[in-house]
Amino acid sequence: MIVRYSKILGFSDLWHLDDRIDAPDVKDHFYQTWLQRYSHSKRKYKLARSSFRALVWLFLSPVIPNILFVGLNFSQPFLISRMITFVRSDDPTEVGYLLLLAFAVVYILIGVFGAIYWHEVDRWLTVLRGCLVSAIYRKTLTLDLRQTSTGASVALMSTDVEKAMLGFKWLHEAVSSFAIIPIALVLLYFQVGLAFLAPLFILGLCTYLASYMSTIVVKRQKIWLQETQKRVHFTSSVIASMRGVKMMGLVPLITKKIENLRHVENMAGLKWRLNIVVGVALSSLGSEGSKWFTFILYAIIFYVKRSKGDNSQEGLNVNVLFTSLAILNITLQKLQIVIQIIPGLMNSFGCLMRIEEFLMAETKSDNRLQREIRSRVSSNSNGFGDESEGLKSDDQDIPMQRIRRLSRDGGKPLIEVTQLTAGWSQDEKILNDVSLDIISGEMTIIVGPVGCGKSTLLQSLLGETTVHEGFVNIHGPFDSIAYCAQTPWLVNKSIRDNIVGMSLFDVDWYKEVVRCCALLEDLKLYDKGDKTLVGSKGVTLSGGQKQRIVSLF
Repeated sequence: MIVRYSKILGFSDLWHLDDRIDAPDVKDHFYQTWLQRYSHSKRKYKLARSSFRALVWLFLSPVIPNILFVGLNFSQPFLISRMITFVRSDDPTEVGYLLLLAFAVVYILIGVFGAIYWHEVDRWLTVLRGCLVSAIYRKTLTLDLRQTSTGASVALMSTDVEKAMLGFKWLHEAVSSFAIIPIALVLLYFQVGLAFLAPLFILGLCTYLASYMSTIVVKRQKIWLQETQKRVHFTSSVIASMRGVKMMGLVPLITKKIENLRHVENMAGLKWRLNIVVGVALSSLGSEGSKWFTFILYAIIFYVKRSKGDNSQEGLNVNVLFTSLAILNITLQKLQIVIQIIPGLMNSFGCLMRIEEFLMAETKSDNRLQREIRSRVSSNSNGFGDESEGLKSDDQDIPMQRIRRLSRDGGKPLIEVTQLTAGWSQDEKILNDVSLDIISGEMTIIVGPVGCGKSTLLQSLLGETTVHEGFVNIHGPFDSIAYCAQTPWLVNKSIRDNIVGMSLFDVDWYKEVVRCCALLEDLKLYDKGDKTLVGSKGVTLSGGQKQRIVSLF
């Protein structure tokens, strides 16, 4: 706070991220736990069980601060009762000062342990969010092109993960509330007798209604998220083809289509939001109504007993009133959390189930064969000669190598395709009885008319298609194949960032590469030069510029 008032905060003013939050081992352990223990299980909520098992210590880290926080809150009714007794008694003044000190200590510790508790909750949520996004990303890499083209992974990473975190933020509060509410009701019984049944009745009624509505919430939320996914996928596809949309004059039609998709999404979301509104209304009823019913019932029981000559019950005096109110506030606060969080938790588990369905999707089957290449190609494991030099990268998951030259080894093939019949599904055959050899150190060009299967053949070499007959034999590791897609893939960063990628920036080499690829004249057209943002999928660049830039990555 002091630094903020003295200057505008920058990244250097922030604390470093906790190593336990950003550690790759945590994400690896989470994904391996899912694959080895739960991905093939037939039990329900497999992803939730896997998340708890993999992050059990982070999940339990808020428990102790929460226990201390709750215990300090329970001390408030006793302090209030003692303070009222002190005011009405002839105790010395020193007792009052001690009570004031006790109040100060209690409220300071409530703030301290409350901050620690929520800090631990946020740490757990941060790691869980990172693990879920990482798992979705890893699963996306194992799917075939048809499954990844639906945009499901983007919707899951953004919408579903975020909505799951909103509900799980209150998971510890909900669990602790089921232990706190009975204790608070017992304390309330010692203050108001049988009148403690009033909030218990409201609690049971509201919980029943909330549980009944939660089943409807999950169904309506799934429909809403599906409609959101359709709109996001269609919108992203339009943005990627914006130049073609404008040239063909389809802007009004596309605009109307997106508006209709948004309308359908809003109507689906409206039904879900109505359930949330009803849940909030039930929470307010339980909060305010319980106080009235408790003291009304207490007064009725008091007058009934007095009419029968029973003077065992104390009247509604100041001590009973304020002590009971303090206990009721604790009870109703937890009651409100339980009623509101049940639909939210069901929503979160619904999001986890959607992510679980995605992680359970069938992975692509790679029918390619791999053989040892030591006798055919140079001994270097990448299959491109022994003069390749490893490059260091900030991302440890993507090792990069600089390829200096290809090795010629007597015209022996690196890739053999033998009588290959393949397509994009079991019922579709695009390639029929194709055979070819790709020789080391030579250039191989595939030509043919439009729609004859050139792209399908390249995808078959990558293992993306469904092979009906024949085989593709790769003499070397699969990950040594470089592929430049027909549609350029660019990140929404500057032109320089797309060219350099994760390599170390070498000024002289960068200038030479830009000059050789005739990009200097293109860069002069932009005010910011190579610092110009390429936009989403390179929307600010021409087709030729995209191809030249993406080929340099």
